[in-house]
Amino acid sequence: SKATVSVLYWDDNMPLRSEVPEEHPSSMVQVNLKDFKQLRHSLDDKVLKLIEEAGYVPDHWMSNTKIGLGLAAIGVAVLSHVVPVPFPANRPMLFVCAVLYAICSGVMQLLMSYVEKDTLFLSLPNSKGQRLRLQTFMTNFAAEYKVVVEVLSPHQHPGSIPEHIHAFTTKKTLCIGQHTASIGQFFDDRGVLYTPGVKKVLTEVLDEVKRLEGRKE
Repeated sequence: SKATVSVLYWDDNMPLRSEVPEEHPSSMVQVNLKDFKQLRHSLDDKVLKLIEEAGYVPDHWMSNTKIGLGLAAIGVAVLSHVVPVPFPANRPMLFVCAVLYAICSGVMQLLMSYVEKDTLFLSLPNSKGQRLRLQTFMTNFAAEYKVVVEVLSPHQHPGSIPEHIHAFTTKKTLCIGQHTASIGQFFDDRGVLYTPGVKKVLTEVLDEVKRLEGRKE
């Protein structure tokens, strides 16, 4: 028989404990139940891994852009230290480097705050030009984790920068599926992440999206 562990539910309207199968120790992810950043980070990591395992190919444009901006900022910082011009003659160069560093950092922050936001995953376009966008939401000190999956309509300029920004920010979707679950469904009283619980929620959302998309076709 499978070993079981007790799951602690934080929702007062749900039973305090429930028995669930225990995962293999080598695959366990354990977090501090009082640290909401750890809770969300571990859930987001698991959802991201599961959706890629489901066959969806990620679009790395945003990640590559942020990496490029970061490398540019580092390069500017290094340049400000290695220019063979003594102070104060190097003031103009230091000023230019400081401005460029601020621009790189500012653009990165704008992308994260106003473009990427809560988007965890954006797929490459399929044969119809449609993308799948996955967002997760978890308010601090809340006992719920929300998963939202949307199918985006094709863009007239696929692969362009405006198309990528549109994919992250558009509110016009072909169909949408969402599910909100208690945090207690995903962690036991030791803070160990219960992967089947996360997979069940994600599968339900993806199935809902496929069902709605099939109706529209």
